Amino acid sequence: MKKLMLILICLVLSGQVLQSQETKDIFTSKEAIWYGLDFSKIKLIGSEGFTDVAKIEDVYFSSWNNLIINESAKYNLQLMFHKDTVLFDLSVVEKRNKLPEADELVINNDTYSLNKNTIAKIIKKYNTKEKQGLGIVFIMESFDKPKKLGIMWVAFFDIASKTVLLTERLNGKAGGIGFINYWARTYYNVMVKIHKTEYQKWEKEYNN
Repeated sequence: MKKLMLILICLVLSGQVLQSQETKDIFTSKEAIWYGLDFSKIKLIGSEGFTDVAKIEDVYFSSWNNLIINESAKYNLQLMFHKDTVLFDLSVVEKRNKLPEADELVINNDTYSLNKNTIAKIIKKYNTKEKQGLGIVFIMESFDKPKKLGIMWVAFFDIASKTVLLTERLNGKAGGIGFINYWARTYYNVMVKIHKTEYQKWEKEYNN
């Protein structure tokens, strides 16, 4: 009898875990945690556009992340992701953004790409302070100087299990004055795209 009760409890708990991992929870949740821009797998395409690679890794990775916090009126994550509250936790990406080898960041061809399996493996490694809830992160794939384009993966994930609920590859045009602003425009444009078209499209597809 005790074994039967234990099995039933486990089944109930398993059901609760599975329910927390449903993609539709992205659209019913009123709160999310923004984990920032993960540059751990990025490639910088076009050596003429990236001459000080060490500075990009040591300074600009942080600058691009901090810009979203410091200019929160512009980068309105509540608006972009249709949430009442979006909290910040950059501790995970701060560590991960030290992983790339500077001499391997720049390439001169545009054949590089990530895939959904890679995104899932990256997020499984996240050691988050929070133990539950909805997480959002941008896994940065490339900044392409010749094409003036940034490519990234938006990923919504269940914090408790580190399971990816939805991930899509999106791109945004670069632009603006100064190196930081020029490439920041790429992820800003992706956020605007999510707000205006992609979120509604995903909601229609998954929230049934």
